[in-house]
Amino acid sequence: MRDSFKLRIQSSLVVGLIVVVTLGVPQLFWLNRLLFLGATIMAMLEIVAAYRSPSRLKPVGVYDDRFLSNLPTDTTLFYIVMEIAVVIGGGLSYYFLYDRWAVTVIIIGCVTCDTCAYCIGKLIGHKFISSKPFPEISPKKTWEGTIGGIICSIFAVALLHICTGRTTALGSQFGLVALFFTGILCVVGDVIASLTKRLLDIKDSSDCIHDHRFLKYPEKIMRGFGGYLDRIDSTCLVCLALSLTHSSH
Repeated sequence: MRDSFKLRIQSSLVVGLIVVVTLGVPQLFWLNRLLFLGATIMAMLEIVAAYRSPSRLKPVGVYDDRFLSNLPTDTTLFYIVMEIAVVIGGGLSYYFLYDRWAVTVIIIGCVTCDTCAYCIGKLIGHKFISSKPFPEISPKKTWEGTIGGIICSIFAVALLHICTGRTTALGSQFGLVALFFTGILCVVGDVIASLTKRLLDIKDSSDCIHDHRFLKYPEKIMRGFGGYLDRIDSTCLVCLALSLTHSSH
């Protein structure tokens, strides 16, 4: 557990540095978009590899099989196709539609929601609400962490606009949707990805490609995490949903 946490910190620092540099330097923004598009391709390949792998037929053993048995057999392929559509749509939206400011808003909102939800869930999870929001899909999530992550995302997006002197941008369609719905969409995106993994009987999206001849090398960047899908599932849904308002930002 300690080694996994150490690897996660190292990966976070590397990825965070790349994001900050490619966003902070206008001339490198094209690289930021290209890297995210590459991440979405890796996420899609993780899903496909997991679906085609014989190892997926062996349950991970930590989730409630009754939930899976209650779903129609043709549901699996439907959710997998839906997840791939979200990943592809989000990646293309990120690459073609958004400028540096919009990307910064999306990343700040998503990272804040994910990070604060994790930290709040670890610190005070189940202390006020004993039930779980998604017990059969994502059993580690807590109501305290989920709600806290959404609220923190709202504050982060608002603070970003205030600190950069873009308060009027909050009144635009893009600004309002980003402010109030980024956190909610993050949670939904993460739950959809978790459901996809449950249907594939895998714990992490990268489980089936660690030994792949070529894919294992870019996968090393995500050491300590569960793969590219686990890192960008929320961001892809946010990008796809906010693409309906991109002309207003």
